[in-house]
Formats: sequence, C-alpha cells, structure tokens
Amino acid sequence: MQEQMPQLESARKNLIFFWIIAAILVVVIIGGLYWWISAGKAGLPESGNEKGGQSESQNISGWQAYKNEKYGFSLVFPDNWENYIVSDATADWGTVGKTDVILFGFEQKKDMFAVYPFSSDQASYFGEDKLNPVSFLGPVSYLGESEKYVFYSESSQSENNGDPTSQKLKDVESILDTFSLK
Repeated sequence: MQEQMPQLESARKNLIFFWIIAAILVVVIIGGLYWWISAGKAGLPESGNEKGGQSESQNISGWQAYKNEKYGFSLVFPDNWENYIVSDATADWGTVGKTDVILFGFEQKKDMFAVYPFSSDQASYFGEDKLNPVSFLGPVSYLGESEKYVFYSESSQSENNGDPTSQKLKDVESILDTFSLK
C-alpha cells in the first residue's frame, strides 16, 4: 500500500501539470486570436458586405466620404468625383412594394450608379427565388445588409468615350468597394 501512494502522488502531480499547461495554451491561443483579429481590422472601415470593404491595395487617402444617415451606410469617392450629386427616387417593384433609390452621378448623367436599400421583408423575395432583382435592373451587385436593410447596387452601362463622365464610370467599382455600414 505504501508503494501505491508515491505512484498516486506522482500521477496527481502529472495531472495538475497537464491542466496548468492546457490552461496556459488556451490563454495564449485566445490572446493570439484577439490580437490577430484586432490587428487585421486596424485602419480598415467596418464593412457589412461580402466584398469585405475596400481592397488593401486601394489607396483612398484624399478621397471624400459620403454618409447616408437614413440607411446607415457610407461610400468614399475619388477626387475626380468632387462635384457629384446625390438624388433620391422611388422604385415600384409591384407585389414586392416600393423602395427608395439613391442615385449618384453628375449634372450631365445623374444615374452613374444607384444604391437600393430593400427592407428585409422585400429582400426575402430574392432569397427564396420568388423575385430576381436582375430581371428588373441591369447588372446588380449585393453590397451588404444591416438589421433593417439589404443593399444592392446597379451601375450605368452606357459608356460614351466622348462623354466627360465616361472616365468616371470606370471609378464606380472602386467606389462601391468602399461601401460600409455603420
């Protein structure tokens, strides 16, 4: 019986040592994950879109920010968009209902691109394939979603090289890549 006591004591010490090492490893892993996640987001805008916000290679210093307080999103525009205008419209989707449309453009072309904030109920038609927004719009892109809205965008397809806005049409994808939610 005396011989079993040292073995039990040794096994107990090994078990305690194992749990201490396991606890230290868990703390290190959790700390490392926290650091990695917070360091990865440093300096980038929060985004709720699938595109992940702006690309890391895109330099947006000096660009101008647009914030839509009503729908809680923002976009960033390059310097050559300094005189852009924003106008509101309403789209009637029949049985789905009406939605606001936020149009971005210039005096010469007011609809360079549009952002459509659909309510979650309206967007449920898309998810269930009851309605495809592409059947109503030109090529559309999913931008992201908040608690209340699901955002899509549509870009103008007409590109006339003699038109002063034709170069700006090439910027639209970069602008939409900056879409972020509050």
